[in-house]
Amino acid sequence: MPHHTYLTVRGYHLDVYRHVNNARYLEFLEEARWDYFDHNGLAEFFRNSRYGMAIVHIDIHYRRAALLGDRLDIETAFAHADARQAVISQTIRKTGSPRILAEARVSFMLIDQTTGRAIRFPAELQQAIAAHILSNPAEPAS
Repeated sequence: MPHHTYLTVRGYHLDVYRHVNNARYLEFLEEARWDYFDHNGLAEFFRNSRYGMAIVHIDIHYRRAALLGDRLDIETAFAHADARQAVISQTIRKTGSPRILAEARVSFMLIDQTTGRAIRFPAELQQAIAAHILSNPAEPAS
């Protein structure tokens, strides 16, 4: 089931063209991923373990500009996972609008913080992620 995070565009999110700077979208997406993890019990796993997430790839498509005062709805859900990598699908819209402002697929691996090396997902994390995978996640258009 997708999770929704709501943010309001503030003045400090804007660039000289008076719309949200492209780098800020990455911050919005990260905030929404952590909100998703908090609401689905996954953040607890990271707080209580020696593991951390490492983003290895972000594919983002910018569709429309977000402007000062816009209330954003960021939809987040797992799209895929295997033993070593997971993919989260995210879509940003203005609240109440079907029009997409940006969409992304974010791939991450698990890092053992004591060694700094990528590792396989522990079984309990694999099971938790598998329970949240969308049956037919939307793919960003090319």
